[in-house]
Amino acid sequence: MKTNFFKSKTFIGIICIVLAFIITFLLTPVLSKISESKIKVVAVTTNVKKGDVISDENITLVSVRASSVPKEAIKNKADVVGKISACDMFKGDYIFKEKLHDENYRDDFEKECLESGKIKVSIPTNQMYQSVSYKIQKGDIVTAIVYNKDDKDSKILPELMYMYVSNATGNDGYDSDSENFNGKVSTITLILTKEQAKLLISKVEQNKEKKKLIYHGDDDVAREYIKTQDDFLQGKF
Repeated sequence: MKTNFFKSKTFIGIICIVLAFIITFLLTPVLSKISESKIKVVAVTTNVKKGDVISDENITLVSVRASSVPKEAIKNKADVVGKISACDMFKGDYIFKEKLHDENYRDDFEKECLESGKIKVSIPTNQMYQSVSYKIQKGDIVTAIVYNKDDKDSKILPELMYMYVSNATGNDGYDSDSENFNGKVSTITLILTKEQAKLLISKVEQNKEKKKLIYHGDDDVAREYIKTQDDFLQGKF
């Protein structure tokens, strides 16, 4: 009985040898070359905290093997500079889109607040505020501490528990996020409801109000503070 050559063990063996040759001498070098090809991606050069605005000084381009980083890694510094960090990043970390907020993230939140009927109120700072160890800046949350001279007691009014800082200005006129800012805040601008504004201004005029920084960081968390305050005010007024 004749055996079909193409179905014989000899033929199958030849095919296996040819495939092994192709894989060993042709395909493997190509795959190796691809895996060793390098690309440049953006990485942080210093530790970056949630809520920080990323500058050109915080980042650099590093050359890495294409196979060692996800394709979502950002490759252009211009796509990072000016964005807000959405999480803590450490020196050497690669940057992905999900780690960033758009530079308009805070402005969009302010726009939402103003469209809902809130207003901006600028008030002078005081000695207690100046002693806060953190640098007050746009996006921070502060609370008002009211001092009663008669009772010699301080308390926090629930209506003024969480107030969103729209801006902080130095006595030289520069904003706190400006390179020329001298570190001495003289005025802060808050976004408040009209009821909050009336109450706060009355305390400022009576010299009974001081401010305390209670949150400095993630914008999403700051929004939660303001939502908590709004929920309280909706039940109060």
